[in-house]
This record gives sequence, C-alpha cells and structure tokens, in this order.
Amino acid sequence: MATKKHRSPGYPAIDLRAAVTLAQKVYPAAKNHLGADVVAQEWGYSNRNTASPHIAAVKYFGLLIEENGTKDRMLRLSELALDILVDPDGSTNERRRALETAALKPRLHSELWEKWGANLPPDGEIRRYLERERDFNPKYVEKFIAQFKATMAFSGLAQTDIIDPEDGAEDNHIGGSGMDNLARTLASAETIRAAAPTGGMRDFPVPLISGGIAVLRVPFPMRKDDFEQLKATLDTFEKALVGPDPNGARIVDPDPPLLEAPSSDIAADS
Repeated sequence: MATKKHRSPGYPAIDLRAAVTLAQKVYPAAKNHLGADVVAQEWGYSNRNTASPHIAAVKYFGLLIEENGTKDRMLRLSELALDILVDPDGSTNERRRALETAALKPRLHSELWEKWGANLPPDGEIRRYLERERDFNPKYVEKFIAQFKATMAFSGLAQTDIIDPEDGAEDNHIGGSGMDNLARTLASAETIRAAAPTGGMRDFPVPLISGGIAVLRVPFPMRKDDFEQLKATLDTFEKALVGPDPNGARIVDPDPPLLEAPSSDIAADS
C-alpha cells in the first residue's frame, strides 16, 4: 500500500523581502496583466512551471493576483504590492502598513502572530507547536521558522505589536513600551543573525525611539575591526544628523547597545 505523503499547512517558500524583490522585477509592467510565462522569464526561469513555487509565494503575500476565467494564466500586481513598490525607500506610513499587512497574509503567519505576537518563544517551542499541533512536516519546519522570522523582521512586526503606527503613538515616548520594543529587537538580534545566509550586502532595520526606522547597509558577515570602524564613524555623524526634537522635548540618549549583524534575508526555496 502506498504511503500517504505528509503535507504541511500551506506557506510561502521564500520570505517577504524576496517576494518584494520579485514583484519589483515585474514592476511597472505587471500593473496590467502579464502571462505567467512572461513573469517567469523576468525572474530568470525558463517557464512558469519552474517558477511555480515563487509565483505561489508572491501570491501568498498578496502581492500578485491571478485572473480567473482567462485561457492563459494571467497575473498582475495587487494594490498592496503597489503600495510597497511606489515607495522603495520606505518613507511613508502607507508602505510600512502595506508590509505589515503582506507579512500576515499567509494564514499560518497570521495564526502564529495571533498566538505569540512579536514575542516569539524559543525555536524549540515553535517547532513543537508546528509539528504536534499543526501536523507540520519535520523536514521543512526549520526552513519555515527561518522564513517566518525573516518576514517579521523585514516587515517591522518583529519590532512592535502595533500594526497601525497612529494607534501606537503614545507608546513611542522614552522609557515607555517603545523602549521595550527596542530592547526586545536588540535581544533577538542573534537569533535573526543565526538564520541568515552569509556573504554579500545586507540591510538591517534599526527601530528608533521616536518611532522611525533607520536602515544600515553593510557587508555580512563583518570583520571585528570593520565593525569598530563603523561604530566610530557613526559617532562622527552625530552633529550632522541630530537636530532639535520637533516636539520640543529634551532629547535623552538611552545608550542602547549597537546591533552587530542581524539579517532578514534567507535563500529562496525553489
């Protein structure tokens, strides 16, 4: 008798950063309809069958829409994708909210967020829950955990329990829960770093007490002497970067530790 194949709950094969990168490759052409084969070729695949796992992943995040009732498989970028792609530098709240929304589009992502929020337990507990309570295939559970953490970090949800920044305005004062969220992010840096591949450049989002996000682009991994030079260089930028508080409050330096090298990149799973 044939053995029944063990199927895990559905989830994207790549993280949100990789999915946004793929969506960017077909922007703006895919604002209108593009055939799946054309999309696959733009991504470097020979045909839509070989690109199928990544097409499915971008759809999981709500960035691609497949039109029903067409003879050929037609795809287009969603409004959610456009909210992200028209502001690649992340200077608007709309993009931030869109990233958070996309991160929770996969049902399993939303389920884990509702269960734990930004305060994820150790990987062993996540693994236990997925395997015992969600019948997740043990062969793929580690890869999913890395993908989920990378997505949460890239979207900013790993830094706050609040999806709408307007709702959390009161939490951004110094000494309040904004500092707590910053501390949690710094404490989880090594966990995120451990899930990342090595080599190349990486963007590291750093949550600020004021509620904004600074992004460091550095080679990963870094040598110790390079990291010390980076810290010293940031100190020299203080006079050029720091201005008066627009709210008139006294600026207090909480002296947080610097991130060494977390990452939200994971290799695409084809």
